Amino acid sequence: MLRSRGRAAPLRIRYDSGMKNGKRRLSYTVVLSRETDGRIIAEVPGVPGCLVYGRTAKEAVRRATSALNFHLESLRELGLPAPKQVAPVAVQVQVAG
Repeated sequence: MLRSRGRAAPLRIRYDSGMKNGKRRLSYTVVLSRETDGRIIAEVPGVPGCLVYGRTAKEAVRRATSALNFHLESLRELGLPAPKQVAPVAVQVQVAG
């Protein structure tokens, strides 16, 4: 679950693009974190720039799914390959407070 008080708490969710008609299915990771104002950010590390907001985690994931489907469809129309999934690496650092 995401923690409040503005601290980012990444949550990895598998996303299946759900492509149909015999096409292969792609899987991407969506990383969620909470903004200080309570909004949820959903980012797809394998697709640079694919970052959306939602009022809830469910809404953020839904919007990320929609953005990812739009991006993949645009790439298909241009004859370009879908981006490969990038395994996100999370590290925790400590700084003086």
